[in-house]
Amino acid sequence: MINRPVVSHTPARRSAWRDRFTCLGLVAAVLVIYGQTLRFQFVNFDDDVHVSQNVHVVTGLTLSNLIWDFGIHGPSQWHPLAWMSHQLDCSLFGLNSGLHHATSVILHLISAILLFFVLQRLLNQWGASAFTAAAYAVHPLNVESVAWVSERRNVLCAVFWMLTLLAYLNYVQRRTWSTYLLVVAGHSAALMSKPLAVTLPCVLFLLDLWPLRRHRPTVETGHVAADSIAALLLEKLPLLILSGGASVLTILCQRAVGTIATLESISLPMRLVNSIAAYGWYLYKIVWPFGLGVFYPHPALVDAAPWAIIGPQAAVSAILLIGISITAICYHHKYPWLWLGWLWYLGVMMPMIGILQVGEQQQADRYAYLPMIGLFLILASAGAHYASRSRRLRSVVNVLSYLTLAYWGIAACYQTSTWRDSVILFSHALDVTTRNHWAHNNLGSALLEQGKPRAAAAQFLLAIEAVPRYALAHYNLGVAYYELGQRDAARSEFEATLQLEPGNAKAHQRLAELLIQSGQTAQALGYFRRAVELLPEDGQANFNLGLALTMTGQPAEAIPWLRRATELQPTQMESVLALAVALRDSGNTEEAIRQLQEFIRINPRSQAAMDLLNELNQKSEPNRSQDTK
Repeated sequence: MINRPVVSHTPARRSAWRDRFTCLGLVAAVLVIYGQTLRFQFVNFDDDVHVSQNVHVVTGLTLSNLIWDFGIHGPSQWHPLAWMSHQLDCSLFGLNSGLHHATSVILHLISAILLFFVLQRLLNQWGASAFTAAAYAVHPLNVESVAWVSERRNVLCAVFWMLTLLAYLNYVQRRTWSTYLLVVAGHSAALMSKPLAVTLPCVLFLLDLWPLRRHRPTVETGHVAADSIAALLLEKLPLLILSGGASVLTILCQRAVGTIATLESISLPMRLVNSIAAYGWYLYKIVWPFGLGVFYPHPALVDAAPWAIIGPQAAVSAILLIGISITAICYHHKYPWLWLGWLWYLGVMMPMIGILQVGEQQQADRYAYLPMIGLFLILASAGAHYASRSRRLRSVVNVLSYLTLAYWGIAACYQTSTWRDSVILFSHALDVTTRNHWAHNNLGSALLEQGKPRAAAAQFLLAIEAVPRYALAHYNLGVAYYELGQRDAARSEFEATLQLEPGNAKAHQRLAELLIQSGQTAQALGYFRRAVELLPEDGQANFNLGLALTMTGQPAEAIPWLRRATELQPTQMESVLALAVALRDSGNTEEAIRQLQEFIRINPRSQAAMDLLNELNQKSEPNRSQDTK
């Protein structure tokens, strides 16, 4: 019999192995739930304007694109780092949607692992830390942030949020300028990923009070003397200034594209009451995460009596919020994790709660991505508290914890599957909501892309029935009628679109195209010119105007617009051919030949360009021969 040496498993060694297995568990859970997204497509809800059809993104990481990233523009918020991440994906993967999804999944996994280590250092309770991180990783409310490519900003912000927390813990232990600058850098990166990080300095202050207890001298935290509350607040001042700057830039961006709702559309009292209802809705969906959809229409926009819907929701929510708040106050000494998690939830949610209404949604799953951590922390800490009382309670808590995570994980797998493509996504949204004009419109757009204009028209009509003044649905219905060959009906819808939204450039273009087809080319020019004024950086708008000018016998005037079209879409053969024709007709054959030669050098298989080049060369040869003589 061989005598084997006895291996000593020290507590530190057991803890290290436990942490490794926790991380492996998080990896497994995230891959099981979100691995399916590697087969998913881009959806027609922001993925087009953020990624697949955004010329500043699809062209990758270039100097001009990096400058654009920091500008004040749409289509949404000020988030330069999120733009850069999309550009990097396009540089590496092109428009392979599965790999774009993979980046978001990896970022979500990294933030979950970082959250686990942050809580380990804060709480020194493996069970509570592991449960909180696991709940964050698998909860169905977080599916929207991970499975939606356009919401890359959320998962990227979460990574820098967690890194900032780790940097802050290092700063608390060793207060130097270098450690503080790391906190500032992390917070800046989080803000440049998504401005929801404006509340991060407030979270750091909450952690100062508990569990760091920086306002009290403690041996455990290494403090000989306590910091005053004023000193702790002053310490956060640079971070708060950064938050204020990011808030201003975001509001400017959203005003630039008109996404901030006016008080006429949704009144201030309605917003305040709905914000109370929304806080309760997220609490409910944490417990019962079913019936989740990509868009929840605001009752003030789609219902005749919105107060009858929002009022009861707000009343129930208010009772719940007041009850939890009173409990947190009464037991703030005994259960400090209760008020910490509760204030984390209330505070971090504040920028997205709807008082400053952006868009037409009543609430959104993605808004809970970081705020929910506070609620998970309460559940985990409560479980750890009761588990410490007896072995039997510990077993009960462990079983309930695993069952809860499994329950959320299964629901998350299903919810993730609804993001496979636009048709599935918005069909599901219509199954779980009512009078959802956005879902009808986007489902119709997806059907239109699949070559089903009749089915698409039915969806656009339902969207208009829900919101008669829905300009985008009128425009899309016009496109569907055009595809069906119903030109008069299409023209009527484009005109209705311009009555509701005079600045709709696409409607100007479509109406102009119909006028050209009916022989009214001169009248169409006015609509084309207006489209270019509205979208000066749109290659198609410049091309249409240049082509119309050429058709009306104005090739010299068409050249600048066609030249601009080729700059904006250099691989678009129609733009290059139209420019060459305009140059030829204006007597500049030599430049037309040079344009075609350069295009053929890049696109050697373009037969149409080669045919036109041969034609121009044949016409120019007699002139060259005459010049030689």
